[in-house]
Amino acid sequence: MAARNLACDLINDQFGELVQRGSLLLSEIARFTGIDVAPLGDCLKQLIQHNCVQAFRASVEQEHDGLGAGGRPAPKPNTFYMLILDNVLHRMRFPKFMTLVRDDIGSEAQGLLGALLQHGRLTLDQLLKRAAECAQPGDVEVEMSVKKAFVELVEAHFIERCPLPEPTLPLAEEEQPNKRARMTAQTRERRVLDAAAQSDALRFRLPASLQLQSGDLVTLDDSLITGHKRKEMDTTLLDDKDVIWRVNYEEFIRRLRHQACVRLVSSKCDLGCGTVLACILDRSRKAERSVRQRLSSPLEMEAIVEAVRKTEEGRCMPLERIRCALLQMTADGFVVDRAGEASEHRALMPLGMFPDMRKILDVARQAEIEGIVLQRFGRKCCRIFRLLSTKGRLDHKQISDKSLVPSKEAWELLSKLVKEHFIELEAWHS
Repeated sequence: MAARNLACDLINDQFGELVQRGSLLLSEIARFTGIDVAPLGDCLKQLIQHNCVQAFRASVEQEHDGLGAGGRPAPKPNTFYMLILDNVLHRMRFPKFMTLVRDDIGSEAQGLLGALLQHGRLTLDQLLKRAAECAQPGDVEVEMSVKKAFVELVEAHFIERCPLPEPTLPLAEEEQPNKRARMTAQTRERRVLDAAAQSDALRFRLPASLQLQSGDLVTLDDSLITGHKRKEMDTTLLDDKDVIWRVNYEEFIRRLRHQACVRLVSSKCDLGCGTVLACILDRSRKAERSVRQRLSSPLEMEAIVEAVRKTEEGRCMPLERIRCALLQMTADGFVVDRAGEASEHRALMPLGMFPDMRKILDVARQAEIEGIVLQRFGRKCCRIFRLLSTKGRLDHKQISDKSLVPSKEAWELLSKLVKEHFIELEAWHS
């Protein structure tokens, strides 16, 4: 509920008032908001343009004869509009996205990303025109540098082709009118996004007008294209001009997630452990299926050593130091081996190491919350909060004894935490 309220505040601040009630028809949105259909359609187009809303068609599955259940004619698909909650919340992270691209690729790519973040969705021609407006007339080098930055953004999966505009989604049994059960909003959103998503090969396919040859960006040579091949290429080039591109939020969240894991491990263990973990996550990043994946893909010891020694920080790191870093992270529970358990033999020559990103991020969240409690309420209050986070339910006397805080003072501190909703008071029946 808090996330939805925040999303509505962001939409209201950046695009105007909006009432968010889940997946709704255009007529239902007009009824709930009191806005006429014509201006409401413009508002929805703007939200779709900025990747905040996904349209989809929903219909009951048809039988082989074109009829629905019970032999009745199947109703025509209706167009629903669904707010993508995560994409709205990602708008707060746009400055981080810009910094990440600047550090990873360069300022030229940062400018292209800024245009997409500002306008939501653009074609390659629109991006080139924007760059040409800021450059001197006839400056070919600017156009080539923009194309090269565009290719780097696509290859790094920072931008992608837009999903299907209105995928058809059969209503699940839980959503059909004659069913009492209702699917959760997250499940429905996941089904819609999966139906609209294109394959990775298509999402990150470069336009045919751009090619990479010997690491340099070149354009197609018209003199080498003749006859039937030219007709095929002309059709492809025409299609490429119509392709609309957008920012791939998932890749940014994945990389920021990895950076948070590396920072936590570097502070809890040491910089060597952080370097090894960064190399493991970087090497296995493209194999991750989900942004919220718990375990990264496994890497053999040889692959880990090779990845570490390719970096500036780890090129002189000896094999024994890399093993010690893996041992230390395994002991802290930040890394598990292929069998999910540690042993002396596996620690010396691990068969495959999985960074446990959920474990690392849980520790990072706990440290962040404890920092807030420490700043607002002081060291003793933070000690009590950490004790309750570790031990779970405790009574007043146990808290006072274990935290080494006098009984009266402990009660006052507990009252502050309860009042600010950091902890809850429960009746405990023995």
